[in-house]
Amino acid sequence: MVRTRGWIFIVLSLSCAGCGASRHGTCLNGDWYKIGREDGAEGKTAIHHFHNRANTCSAFNFAADERTYLKGRHAGLKEYCTISGMYGHGILAKPYRPVCGNQFESLFRLAYRWGHNASPTVNQLAQVEEAIRNADDQLREERIRPKRKERIRDEIERLEAERARLKHELDRIQRLASNEIGRLRYQLGNKGTDLSHYSIRGANSGH
Repeated sequence: MVRTRGWIFIVLSLSCAGCGASRHGTCLNGDWYKIGREDGAEGKTAIHHFHNRANTCSAFNFAADERTYLKGRHAGLKEYCTISGMYGHGILAKPYRPVCGNQFESLFRLAYRWGHNASPTVNQLAQVEEAIRNADDQLREERIRPKRKERIRDEIERLEAERARLKHELDRIQRLASNEIGRLRYQLGNKGTDLSHYSIRGANSGH
């Protein structure tokens, strides 16, 4: 089955990995494999983004290493071009980039679409989880009046019920996604397409 709950925490902690000062640091270290891998994992096209990166680093007087960059991008694409990779990008509402080849395009687009369908529920669940943590923190305060404590407990009870409802909804989406992806994989397999690396189990493990 397609993994969903792990993405809840990614939604909360997502940050830009290649921005501002970090780019200068990467240029300084000359880690073009890392740059390429990050771009590949995002499905970014090689020529355009390599030139952008090279121009950024040239401003700091550092030379670009295209061969190492392309090796890193190839490794990153192995993460992007998976059912779980596409599903996760859909959940995070990242753009779909058709860089994986036409052979698996329909399978990856389907996984991305299901992730996009799950995205609102995942975001709501992340917000509820954060609200529960905040309420628990308030309960641990030393000077809190009994009435206030009672109201917080009532709110936690309400939030926990909402969390259970959202998890049930995610489970429903997960089952539908897994079933439809499984059917398409079966159809493609019958046409002689090698899908040994693109199983539903692979989506669960992230490989």
